[in-house]
Amino acid sequence: MRRTLLLLPLFLAFFLLGPSSAGAATLQVAGGKLVGALGVDVGGTLYDVSFVDGSCIALFAPCDPSSVYVFSGSTAGQAAAQALLDQVFLDGGLGTFDTDPELTAGCEIAFNVCSIHTPHTAFAGGNGVFASSTVNFSPTGSDFAAASGTIMGNNDLTGNGGNVWAVWAPASGAVPEPAVALLTAVGLLGLAISGRRR
Repeated sequence: MRRTLLLLPLFLAFFLLGPSSAGAATLQVAGGKLVGALGVDVGGTLYDVSFVDGSCIALFAPCDPSSVYVFSGSTAGQAAAQALLDQVFLDGGLGTFDTDPELTAGCEIAFNVCSIHTPHTAFAGGNGVFASSTVNFSPTGSDFAAASGTIMGNNDLTGNGGNVWAVWAPASGAVPEPAVALLTAVGLLGLAISGRRR
């Protein structure tokens, strides 16, 4: 029992200060194509993202007001764009999504580059959008996250080689890391108390 109580602070330190799940987004793959990811960490908040073709007006109906965007302003948009590079466009067991940008849905004819656009600010009147862009190149050394560019509202990215929208939403069913650590600590404390009574 005393050993369990002594180990409790170590377990807490591991969960609170140890390896983060920031790099552990769950990739969504269909037919060998990367179609999105679940649990992407942007500034400590988890989001789900899908890669979708179409126009701004059709997808974000109708590009105005800016409240329809999950991220507001170029700083937040660029953080989301960078999170995609850090957590989603990676090579692994599900596919070589960093090395081969054409494996991303919407970028099938990408000519070794895929630009994924995260809208963050609308033009007045809904005629277009400012968007941060995640640019995934092959070779991978030149990937980058751009703060802001402009896309006209009626510009349909479908079949527009190497361009696709990132449609973001708050993560469904995600448990924040501090809550996991707290639950673990409570469980360990319960084990310690139970052992002491025996």
